[in-house]
Amino acid sequence: MPVTRLSLGSRRFRWVLSATCLTSFAEFLVEAIVYAWIATSPSFDDSQRPVLIGAYIVFSTTPRILSGILLGVTVDRVGGTRALLISSLGRTGVLLASLCMMIVSGHDENLTAILLIVATSILSALNQLFFIARAVVVREVVPPEHRPHAASLSMAVLTSASIVAAAAGPAVLIGLGLVGSLFIANCLFALGAFVSSRIGYDCSEDAVQESTAPEKGFFASLVEGWAVSWGVSELRYVLVGATIYGIPLGLNNVALILLWTAGKGFTVVEFGLASSLFGIGALIGSLVTPVFISRLGLRVVFVAVLCIMGLTYVGLGLVDAMVPSFVFMFLAGVFVSAYGVAQGPLLQNAAPPELLGRVSATVSSASAVSSLVASGLAAALFALVPVASVYGITVAAGGVLAVLGGALICAPVRASVAGGSSRAEL
Repeated sequence: MPVTRLSLGSRRFRWVLSATCLTSFAEFLVEAIVYAWIATSPSFDDSQRPVLIGAYIVFSTTPRILSGILLGVTVDRVGGTRALLISSLGRTGVLLASLCMMIVSGHDENLTAILLIVATSILSALNQLFFIARAVVVREVVPPEHRPHAASLSMAVLTSASIVAAAAGPAVLIGLGLVGSLFIANCLFALGAFVSSRIGYDCSEDAVQESTAPEKGFFASLVEGWAVSWGVSELRYVLVGATIYGIPLGLNNVALILLWTAGKGFTVVEFGLASSLFGIGALIGSLVTPVFISRLGLRVVFVAVLCIMGLTYVGLGLVDAMVPSFVFMFLAGVFVSAYGVAQGPLLQNAAPPELLGRVSATVSSASAVSSLVASGLAAALFALVPVASVYGITVAAGGVLAVLGGALICAPVRASVAGGSSRAEL
């Protein structure tokens, strides 16, 4: 039986995948709607729009770091399925409350902006809770040999949702207005909550909750998750890899559009086309990566895609010709997606079941912190050195760091593989 059918043969996994599709599409749709509203609302002038966009980015990123650190303990205590349902219901309630306040306020634009930024912070934290919980549930319902394919399907769903939502958000906003478009997103959150309620519970969730909650306090449980994330060799190099991965991600958040428009001299339309190629590459990468994992192994693929991803950013930063730039954007999408597909099963296989929520939260937070710091440093650098060539150098430098990081964790991976081969021969 093909692996696809084996993974989808689990009823609980089908519900998890459906909940991921609905809630992720709603999340991306809200983001696209808010960006488009800030950019087009006549109530804001050109000096206010960058401030609002910056505030939106900060308030949507910071809660992912803080909540990611803390919510791992919660997931390990209440169980993955309950945490999924709490996240979905919470996002439905938060967005519904925001919509009601917008209507009551008479659609005051300034108050609406404040409501959206506050709601964004809460939605971001609940979204982080959802993805930590999803990792726990997937480990319960998918056997180890099928987890790479389950990660592939999840990444394909996320990539498709982000592409469709980015295209649909502005159109929905124009057609239905801000309140109407956000109401559509809230209906998707509500449907996601219903689907999450259909996943069902596993008896191991109650066992984990009873075995861990009474023994340790919250802070002790939190520290235990950090200690395991660094103390277990496989988890340690995944943690290091995630931190390194966040650096070019953060640099590119600031530098990429400037590189294309000011550095390479291309138009915004051409940057949009390149972004579409990145999305297509990510979709393809999510689908083909399990083939390489089955032949080379998770650890080898994890390190290889981190290094090759870095090389694509080096090429993108240093090559100015249009066609190679498009090719590098496409390849970057392939390997960014492949990295995500490999990382999830590595964590699920190596982390103790009762600590998976905390380990996933630690790795996610490490990547978010390095990304946020890199974004801040890039913005400061561009303000101090307003030269077009610095954009390409920054993107290439992020790629070099990714390659060096992959080389840094390559030795323990090779040692682990060699040890596994020796044990097999014995």
